[in-house]
Amino acid sequence: MNESATYSVVLSGNLKSGFELEPVIHGFARLFKIPPEKASRIIGTEFVVKRDVELQVAKSYKEKLSGIGVEVLLKRDGGVEELALEPVHSPDSADDAQSAPLGAEEMICPKCALKQPKAEECSGCGVIIAKVLQRAIPSADAEIVSQVVEPANIYKAPDSELIDATREDTQFAGFWIRVGASLIDTILVLAITMPLLTMIYGSEYWAGERLYYGVWDLLFSYVFPALAVILFWIYRSATPGKMLCKIKIIDVNTGRPPSTGQSIGRYLGYYVSTIPLMLGIIWVAFDKRKQGWHDKIASTAVVKIPRS
Repeated sequence: MNESATYSVVLSGNLKSGFELEPVIHGFARLFKIPPEKASRIIGTEFVVKRDVELQVAKSYKEKLSGIGVEVLLKRDGGVEELALEPVHSPDSADDAQSAPLGAEEMICPKCALKQPKAEECSGCGVIIAKVLQRAIPSADAEIVSQVVEPANIYKAPDSELIDATREDTQFAGFWIRVGASLIDTILVLAITMPLLTMIYGSEYWAGERLYYGVWDLLFSYVFPALAVILFWIYRSATPGKMLCKIKIIDVNTGRPPSTGQSIGRYLGYYVSTIPLMLGIIWVAFDKRKQGWHDKIASTAVVKIPRS
């Protein structure tokens, strides 16, 4: 077997003997730091967990996944002509012939794990090898693949964009630092809108008692600031004030940046937080995760950015 080859780690879709589905799903979710509902969509299907890794790393993946009850195939990259799969059986359950190293002209069926001479069809279960591999390595659901990351404690540090909001050491941004960030944002917005509104309506605009002076008042005072805030949340996970204060918004369930829907919902949630005597904003000071009502509505949280 060529030790310099790279391998794909593929879930066979089966559980190992003696394991129940629900604990396996939760074990998989913990290992890859994804929600259990995402794990449930992966377990029970043929799914590529990792591509293009060295054999030793692939075996480490297999060992960890096997430990939580998932049956794993290791496929050598390069297509059917270079097919060389590691057995899915554990060493203590495989016979000597099956556990011996593969010869240059041998393969192991990705369906039934039978070692045999290389061929287009498996001599044991009769499957077409190429078709099985095509199903085992799909183009993949981008939403799922994007959330399956390498086990952080084993191979490398997790994606720096991800923050596990369930960890006790996660630093949620408190009330006063968020007040400071909001003040910075307010000053920046006023620095842009005040000259424009003064130019359009004159200095009496600021001394007047009217709530609405016209369409430009509506646009510069409400619409444009709202769009700017939402776009900053979507693309930077923070407004300029939050960036200066080294805090950002995350999806509290996944640790990822908030989605467009969450960002819009969070902004609208500000009205819910502010209307009843600012109680939803003050709630940040007392909440365990420092969530305001607008955060709870949008399933978001504000966290301190970890030092790199």
